[in-house]
Amino acid sequence: MPYEQGVKKQLIQTADLDSGYIEFMKNYLNMNLLKKKNCEVLLDIMHGVGNGYVERLFKGTNIKVDTMHKDADVSFAGIAPEPIEKKFEGINRRMKNGGMISALR
Repeated sequence: MPYEQGVKKQLIQTADLDSGYIEFMKNYLNMNLLKKKNCEVLLDIMHGVGNGYVERLFKGTNIKVDTMHKDADVSFAGIAPEPIEKKFEGINRRMKNGGMISALR
């Protein structure tokens, strides 16, 4: 059965789980301080994981979010998402070339 048909027949229920997470993060972080910042942050989305969350979180601030590896890819482009130095070469290079103060992965 197609997804749309399942929703129409109420066999599939949809829920907005993102908004609650964004609100939690806004309460967790010091948004008043962040609203005073004027900077750019580079974010490695890791092929879809967390896509859109940081942009929504910083909406209404002067923090510009630049992203890389934004397209969803369950195989992580064939590269294991390990937190080792070799895996940070791309994000480090983009951060330095763009004059950014922070990079998140």
